[in-house]
Amino acid sequence: MTMSSGASHGHDPGGDEPGQPIAGEERDLEEERGEFGFRQLLTLRPSWVQIAFLVLLTVLAIGPFVALVVVLHTPQSSTSDLVEGPSPPADGLELEATANGVNAVGGELSVLLVLEPQPGLLSKNGLTRGLELRVNDVRGETTYTFAEGEPVSGVQVSLLLADGAVTQYPFDSYHSTLIYNVVYTDADDGGERPQVSLSVRSSVTDFKVRASVASGDVGPFNVVDFEIERNTSTTVYSIGIMALMWGLAITGVLISWAIVIWRVEPPIWVYAYFVGVLFALPPLRNSLPGSPPPGAVVDFVSFYWSIAIVGAAMLLVVGVWIRNARAHRRRRQA
Repeated sequence: MTMSSGASHGHDPGGDEPGQPIAGEERDLEEERGEFGFRQLLTLRPSWVQIAFLVLLTVLAIGPFVALVVVLHTPQSSTSDLVEGPSPPADGLELEATANGVNAVGGELSVLLVLEPQPGLLSKNGLTRGLELRVNDVRGETTYTFAEGEPVSGVQVSLLLADGAVTQYPFDSYHSTLIYNVVYTDADDGGERPQVSLSVRSSVTDFKVRASVASGDVGPFNVVDFEIERNTSTTVYSIGIMALMWGLAITGVLISWAIVIWRVEPPIWVYAYFVGVLFALPPLRNSLPGSPPPGAVVDFVSFYWSIAIVGAAMLLVVGVWIRNARAHRRRRQA
């Protein structure tokens, strides 16, 4: 008994090879590949990493309400007391030194000095005796004179920041020293000096400032040491921005890996992702508190690398698309 040629070779009545998708099925498979396999991916159960990340996102969503409650119940003040001196005598002075600005780029600490004479040094017109304030102002004006009979005004001085560099942002810290002395203008050098009670405050918001009065033999001068570092909130935010930059760059690497190695069809949103990230990274970097100059730690650790990685990944994906387009064109012409 003879069999037909089509049956002997396993052909079905429609003439298609067994195990081969028909035209409609093949079209469906191509559509699924073109959709990056989302139909299959959506059926996968979430991993424990995804669940943990989802829980973290849920907790973070409650964060603004917690922060609002904490801020509303925290005492607010424009200045913080760093050193509180004793009450001056009736014929003495109180010197208030308020750190009111840190210029990390310029390497200067701004301090406002205010002399407050007590009733024993005041008359109806002003001072009963002239005073001279000597201070280590890096701007060059180191002596301020207040004549007898005149009121006393505040003095803004600039101190040198040492032992730090803004290129270490956001981990930079600094040290500064205030050296001052108050004498009577009518007294000889080394003669009579008024008793001065020192109080140190800070109105700086973007840095954490600590102060201590130097003890020991410092001669006729008084010394105040300032320790300055970034606020914890600034450091945490900057580290978060660095991690975000790295996350965006690593995402680009994973996308490139899937397209080149796993040979997944590049979805249309990939190109928008790469271009959007490239344009978003510079504003993201410029949003850092304190506007650190180029060349800081944040640049060499995350920003420069992220720009290079995302840019190279975009060029790689575009190159794969061009190569596939040329191959498809050749198949159509064959």
